[in-house]
Amino acid sequence: MPISLLLLLTDALQATLENRVAAFEEWLKLWTAIVVLGLLYEYGIELLEPPRTWPSKRPWPFRYSVKLVKTGSSIGNGRRCW
Repeated sequence: MPISLLLLLTDALQATLENRVAAFEEWLKLWTAIVVLGLLYEYGIELLEPPRTWPSKRPWPFRYSVKLVKTGSSIGNGRRCW
């Protein structure tokens, strides 16, 4: 076989493969969209409504920790103290 025929055959196979990969990509997009829409249809209501029992609010265990951090940062002026 002459080299030009091999190159022509290689180009044709490469173009066919690229077309098939592009078609496969489109099918993947379509089926992914169908699955996402199905999941939203199935579980979308649960995402929109709040949970039935919210966790109870408990007091912050260290009430003064924020004030201590602010005080330490203002005293240290942002410098390392160690």
